Amino acid sequence: MWNARKSVILSIVLLYTCAAVLLASCFFAPFVIQRLTRTDGSYTFGLLIFYICVGIAFIAITLLHRLLHNIRREQVFIPQNSRLLRYISWCCFVVCILTFAGGFAFYSLFLVCAAAGFMGMILRVVKNILSTATALKTENELTI
Repeated sequence: MWNARKSVILSIVLLYTCAAVLLASCFFAPFVIQRLTRTDGSYTFGLLIFYICVGIAFIAITLLHRLLHNIRREQVFIPQNSRLLRYISWCCFVVCILTFAGGFAFYSLFLVCAAAGFMGMILRVVKNILSTATALKTENELTI
């Protein structure tokens, strides 16, 4: 039977899979970006944007792993989880800014920019909900 624990384990497995695909993309990026560019300047700029975004993605993956680890230990409504969600949303917004700048060289990056910005906003809303729930839980524990 499917339960919350199995769901968290599945999320962790998918997170590791994402990290592996991201790592593999680091090796293929030069070839793909070379085919997409016409000049050496845009090739270098494209690689720079890509590798900076990959670094930020690995930071976000690490933070998400910590969040899932807390949830796995049944520590959901703690201030650390709100902090982790805030940091992950900042990662999304930084990628949004970088891909917006890169969008002028590679128009398809404007789509990545929009997706990263939207994901950052969603994470901020979830963080605010979690912060409120954490405060309510703390208040209820003090009342009893």
